[in-house]
Amino acid sequence: MCAIPVLIGAVLGNCRPKNFPTRRNFFLTAPVSERWFAVIHRAKLRGILLSTLLAAAALSPARATFHLWQIIEVYSDATGTVQYVELTTNSPDEDLLAGHTFKSSTNTFTFGGNLSGSTAGRHLLLATPGYFALPGVPPADFNLGKNNFFNVNGDTLDYAGVNTLTFTAGQLPLDGTNSLNRAFNPPTPTTFTVAAMSPMNFGVNSSTPSAPKVTIRGPSEVTTEKEKLVIRGKAKGIVTSVKFRVGRRGAFKPATGSTSWHFIAALKPGKNLITVIARGPGGNSTPVKITVIRT
Repeated sequence: MCAIPVLIGAVLGNCRPKNFPTRRNFFLTAPVSERWFAVIHRAKLRGILLSTLLAAAALSPARATFHLWQIIEVYSDATGTVQYVELTTNSPDEDLLAGHTFKSSTNTFTFGGNLSGSTAGRHLLLATPGYFALPGVPPADFNLGKNNFFNVNGDTLDYAGVNTLTFTAGQLPLDGTNSLNRAFNPPTPTTFTVAAMSPMNFGVNSSTPSAPKVTIRGPSEVTTEKEKLVIRGKAKGIVTSVKFRVGRRGAFKPATGSTSWHFIAALKPGKNLITVIARGPGGNSTPVKITVIRT
């Protein structure tokens, strides 16, 4: 038998060398002085074993569970309706998110579940309901529960009290195309770059969003006696701007609004061809047209 089983056996009474007397026989037959020596020696061995076990436990590496995620990308449209925050980690064991929080200066989200599988090199995507409603974007991993989760004019985002990102007025791009980016383990917490939005989720789904789709409210041909007419419609997707043109030539002009828009068209007598397009990070929508006949 090896020395370690003998030592543990001597301490715990479960393993003895051959011909080693049992505790019962020993304490019945041995002189009193030897019995006391055995009791004291046994207590010392228990102390040595306990110290050894505690030292081994102290030296064993602790399993990380949630605290090594870092915020690397923040996006918002101008209205604060479509927002997302992306985090990443290089550690494989950052899966226990349940009960931890993600905060802005005014709102708090609590993770309701954990992740599955290794987290090394993976990404985490948190987004507002407005983002979830968009077609053609990578699905977010967690819904923040409300739009305008953070202030587009400056805020501090806090992941679980272990990683924060603070931006001030003017730092967060609001053009509907770009996002605020920070490197993993940045040289300073406020070293940012502006780049095209690139949301990536835990399943490593990443893509440029699809081009928006635009629709005009009402029939495709209208007759009126008015010199001016209000044209209304909607656009779906991530929309940077909606523009229109009256006639077959000329520059496009901006409409008012984005996902819900309108403009006033000045009409000449006869047929007026009106073209509307929506723009976003995924490109331009297919133009839609309406003919207005002024009598």
